Amino acid sequence: MAATFPYTLIACPCTSFTSPSESNLSSIEDPDDDTTFNPHHIRANFSLYPYEHLLYCDDCHQIRCPRCWAEEIMNWFCPNCLFEVPSSVVKTDGNRCTRNCYNCPICTSPLSINGLDSSLKDHLAPPDANQPAGPFFLSCPYCDWSSLDVGIQFSKPTKITDQLVRLRQGNRSPSPSRTRSTRTSLAPTDELSSTEPDSTPPSQPSQDRFATLARFYKDQMADSAGAGLNAYSDAGNFNSPNSLARIMSIYGGLSHAALRKAREKPQPMREALDTTEGLEVLSHSADVEAESVKKLFTEGYEGTTTLSQRVSHPYNHHVHFNDHLWPVATLLRTRRSKRCRTCRHIIARPEPKMGSTRYKIRLLAQNNIPRLSLRLLAPTASSAPASAFALTPAALQAQHNTEYERLRPGLPVQFLLTLTNPLFEAVRVTLATPATTPGNVASRVTVLCPTFPIGAASDMWDPDAISSGTAKDQSTEDRQPEAGKVWEKGRNWTTVVVEVVPGRLDKKTGPTAEKATGDDSKGADDEVLEIPVFVRVEWEAEVTAEDAAATGAAKGTKESREIAFWSVLGAGKIVEP
Repeated sequence: MAATFPYTLIACPCTSFTSPSESNLSSIEDPDDDTTFNPHHIRANFSLYPYEHLLYCDDCHQIRCPRCWAEEIMNWFCPNCLFEVPSSVVKTDGNRCTRNCYNCPICTSPLSINGLDSSLKDHLAPPDANQPAGPFFLSCPYCDWSSLDVGIQFSKPTKITDQLVRLRQGNRSPSPSRTRSTRTSLAPTDELSSTEPDSTPPSQPSQDRFATLARFYKDQMADSAGAGLNAYSDAGNFNSPNSLARIMSIYGGLSHAALRKAREKPQPMREALDTTEGLEVLSHSADVEAESVKKLFTEGYEGTTTLSQRVSHPYNHHVHFNDHLWPVATLLRTRRSKRCRTCRHIIARPEPKMGSTRYKIRLLAQNNIPRLSLRLLAPTASSAPASAFALTPAALQAQHNTEYERLRPGLPVQFLLTLTNPLFEAVRVTLATPATTPGNVASRVTVLCPTFPIGAASDMWDPDAISSGTAKDQSTEDRQPEAGKVWEKGRNWTTVVVEVVPGRLDKKTGPTAEKATGDDSKGADDEVLEIPVFVRVEWEAEVTAEDAAATGAAKGTKESREIAFWSVLGAGKIVEP
């Protein structure tokens, strides 16, 4: 589970948490079974979540995990320019930004548009300041990659996508015509030899190649239709000319020429033969392969492309070397809302503004259920430092973690369990734990005060509640825990004592014991002391207008509400003396 002790995980009620035996397999399908939740069960890995990963449905009054909600796409947008893209053109544009947003094919950083004569702008004023002079290129500020490395330049700093499409349609493949050493010495009047042939033949994008193939086969089907392949297309319509002609040919007799023509088989559709018909040749000539091998010997493995670089853009699918990679258009992102799968109620919806990270609706579980936190009542004398102020905060944290990782079998340990109420109504909490923890190592657990009330939360800051709790801590250092009484109590929090007697580690536990008992408990985490706690919360809430319309109760009256869930407290690790 978690790496740092202590920790608290919440179990979602959407799945079964039980660890049934072979004779009680029917309890797997009943999530409301009274069997004890087993945190060491292999299915518990898919049921336990921290508070930050859970939402809450105020219609169902239940906790919702990622499996309990359905996501709905609100809009598409570009993460670089924050431009909202209509949903009708997302599929046509290939889920990419069609503006001037491109990423580096080497390091995936956003590319910037620069001019080749930018170094001369400080000395020579252009004739028109509103019209910057070209040519322009894309450059990466992180890895110093540039479109000049592959022989791509632009006549204007806008409509980069249209210019790249025209380059591809004109069979102008990128070629490393300029290097970084000679790039700085270029004058504004120099011409880039971007029309040089590339070592790899140009390949169409997948959508263009599919459109070409679809057009070719449509023409083939049209030609085959004239040969009689669609003679029975109107067979269901008996008044159509084709049906009447077929009937007359059957019963009216045919001439020798007509019978011979009817027996002739139509010409089969042929396949695409060249690139104009949509064919893409994967094998290259011997000269191209020899040149690729020679370049591989020269540049080495570092100069070849990776799988992620080849799948980053359709233009780079068949590129073998880094100096042939094209700029990658930025992928679009989505803003999504979350709905409860049971009642279809919205439990999370972000604001529609692209530049905002806030949520318009966000029902967090930590704002609707009590928060549990566990800590040791008192550290052992052997591990307590002589002077705490002499240790650094990191040393104190390491000392704190050591206490939870050295629990001795059979030696009673007392923990303080604090429950904080986030609601604005007073609640009554009932805690239930098994007498012995489930799993291969049985530890005895006792909650000294299982039932207690917790006050309501408030928006106003109350310094008296904090000061009273601090004074109480200083005056009750020698106080002993008592059964049926809470340890501490504040405005909206209550602390109770949990006494644990760690069990002994059995060397025979593990896969052998698992097969013998029929339990699916994990043997690798047997030394981890995890306490399952069943929490039941009851309170009186005021009926809202929405609840009144749904249930028929009068608005403003009080109704009883209840929520129950399993939680797992990671208390520490058991070590043999």
